Amino acid sequence: MDKSRIKVLDGFRAIAILGVLWAHIWMFFGNPDFTVFQVNIAQLISFFGTGVDLFFVISGFCMYLMFKTNTDQTINWGWNLRYLSKRWLRIAPAFYIAILVYGIISVNFNVLQFDLSYAFKNALFIRNFFPESSLYAPHFWSLSTEWQFYLILSFILWLIQRHSFKTCLTFLVLLCLMFRFFMALTNSKDEFNIINYSLPSRLIEFAMGIIMAELFLSQRLLHFQNIIALIFGVTLAFTGRVFLSAYFHFRADSMGVFARTFDLFLLSAGYAIVILNTLSLRSAFSRFLESGVMTSIGKYSYSMYLWHWLVAEKLSAIVKSVLNLNSFVAVNITFFLSLILLYPMSLISYKLFEAPYFRKRYSLSSMKK
Repeated sequence: MDKSRIKVLDGFRAIAILGVLWAHIWMFFGNPDFTVFQVNIAQLISFFGTGVDLFFVISGFCMYLMFKTNTDQTINWGWNLRYLSKRWLRIAPAFYIAILVYGIISVNFNVLQFDLSYAFKNALFIRNFFPESSLYAPHFWSLSTEWQFYLILSFILWLIQRHSFKTCLTFLVLLCLMFRFFMALTNSKDEFNIINYSLPSRLIEFAMGIIMAELFLSQRLLHFQNIIALIFGVTLAFTGRVFLSAYFHFRADSMGVFARTFDLFLLSAGYAIVILNTLSLRSAFSRFLESGVMTSIGKYSYSMYLWHWLVAEKLSAIVKSVLNLNSFVAVNITFFLSLILLYPMSLISYKLFEAPYFRKRYSLSSMKK
């Protein structure tokens, strides 16, 4: 069984990319409010804009799951090189094409003005090491963080093999919290916050995915198979999302430091609990996630993530100039128009740059059998 293609996870991938798309369109329109009975519906919906964080949790889950389900794996240099080469082949082809396309469009197709330095920072997966503001496609920072997680995963697995899972993951989570605490004291207000996008800061989300995978594999899911667990997970995630808001991010007092320290911890822990609940308990929600529409969007979510900024940015500008509508209504119209264009684009991107990797992978798996 291909653990990265668990249908429920594809459904969550769909929620993640749809949330990212909506949140960025909302941002392009200036984050307009939409209040009903004194409740700001727009801000409630923006909760789903933390799709990158959800992707990181799912990534930690899948990477650990794939390792644990191959019992003959031994952590050594040979294994590490094979593993990294497979990860590179999985994400690099589509990503490198996207870097070229975004870069050329950003200079109005004048290739002589193409910024090679900026492109190489993305291509080498080191974009998040630099505090400069993004020239184009600012969402590419997450690919650098994702790759850096791949680089250290073998070390984490090696530590788990040498020591206990509980000891290693407890140490890892505490280390991340300590890093975020000391960085929160700086109260950085940079446009491109290198602290927030760094691996030590985001590693806690991958760690939550690893913990989730261990619980899933050990079948210790009894405590997650009820509505209370689902409500608790949603509450944790929502609290983490509130702590991520500008209101807490720019506070210099102790509450601001507390929020910036624990925001990603609470958000990712909440996501992990919700996913475990959905994986272990059949419900209307799990059936919705496993529906053809959601799993299809989830299957193409990587390509959708790469190309969504281009589509959303251009369409937002067109809608704002052509339609004289309430901003919140315009956001949602742009969202659906973007999805209509983005889905076939992502399908083509998947067929060209991702499908060859999966065909080769499944072919090799069949030969081994």
